[in-house]
Amino acid sequence: MLTPHCEYQIEVKQNIMYCTMSGTWNVEGTLQYFEAIKQQAEQLKEDKWCRIVNAENFEGGPLEVMETLINIQNWSLANNCMLLVLVGSRSLNKGIIEKNKSQYHGMELADSMDEAEGLVAKILLT
Repeated sequence: MLTPHCEYQIEVKQNIMYCTMSGTWNVEGTLQYFEAIKQQAEQLKEDKWCRIVNAENFEGGPLEVMETLINIQNWSLANNCMLLVLVGSRSLNKGIIEKNKSQYHGMELADSMDEAEGLVAKILLT
């Protein structure tokens, strides 16, 4: 097994999980991130919640990383996450996301954190 390669931060504020992804990732790193999300979601999953991911400095990785990210989103949806908003994805990443959008349910793209928080507020306040 390879050494996990990823950079991320996760912070929870009220019913929103804020994640920052940066650098180049491998599958092992993405699995480590998945475990961290599960751990942080323990305090959220009894109520509806949303996840905002700042991907401005995320450089991606092999296509298998996208499969794991889709698995993270499917797990999140099954655990009361109402929406994932990706902020500032690079054009290459946007292309991959658009290609896989049919598998990536409950996800929106935003150009800024303010836009993302607005999208999330609409969901959480209904």
